[in-house]
Amino acid sequence: QLLSRALMAAGMGVVLAALIFLVIHIWVLRPLARLTAAGRAWAGRNFSARARPSGPSDLRRLAEDFNAVAEQLDAYERNRIFELEQARRIQANLLPDALPRVSNLTFATAYRPAVFVAGDLYDVFRLPSGRTAVVILDVAGHGISAALLTGVVKMSLLRWLTECEETGRDRKSVV
Repeated sequence: QLLSRALMAAGMGVVLAALIFLVIHIWVLRPLARLTAAGRAWAGRNFSARARPSGPSDLRRLAEDFNAVAEQLDAYERNRIFELEQARRIQANLLPDALPRVSNLTFATAYRPAVFVAGDLYDVFRLPSGRTAVVILDVAGHGISAALLTGVVKMSLLRWLTECEETGRDRKSVV
């Protein structure tokens, strides 16, 4: 009879331990695993991933707060990519569609920015006197500010060279 009670108590202990494990797994470990998976997705810039709120109220609130942050990051990332794409199109419009023909010269170009936009630009254009200007610009840095700065420098240089040509000013004395 003592052995039977001991086996019964041991069996009840195993069942109780299994139930405790199951409750902890469902209410704590599974919600934490979902938060961890969503966090890994966010670390990989996938801000559309969401952690399904589950488990105790503290873990549900934590998942909801994390999801709210992810929504803000997702909106920020979409806006950032949209702005970079706009800047890339602007910069592409600053590149020449075709290069002028110049006797005894052949031009070949390739433009591949490392990121959406960069601080590099080139152009070849005719001046009013018939001379040809070759412009290669490289502004330190990458991104929108570097790309826009090269565009401003290119337009300013073109205007300055044209004014020098039209007014007959010596470019060397101005530089």
